[in-house]
Amino acid sequence: MLNLPSIFQNKAFAVEQLCLENKVEKLYLFGSALTADFSKKSDVDLIIEIEEKNPILKGEILMKTWSELESIFQRKVDLLTSINVKNPILKKSIEAN
Repeated sequence: MLNLPSIFQNKAFAVEQLCLENKVEKLYLFGSALTADFSKKSDVDLIIEIEEKNPILKGEILMKTWSELESIFQRKVDLLTSINVKNPILKKSIEAN
């Protein structure tokens, strides 16, 4: 089992509820949060997949979810969609996590 920093363990229920309310199909954690380098100054790196097909509604859901994730974690959240991950170096780094 993955040993996540306590910030994620303590917020799991709130994040799960947020995902259910906002049609989030998948939410992936990557970056420093999965390493010993994660600190109080670190941001949270996430990739999100949203079920909504309507691009306008999808954008609204994405912005709302991003804002609420920053409120939950009380820190900066970098929220990417799988469409954003085209840089092969970034993609390889994310997949390694």
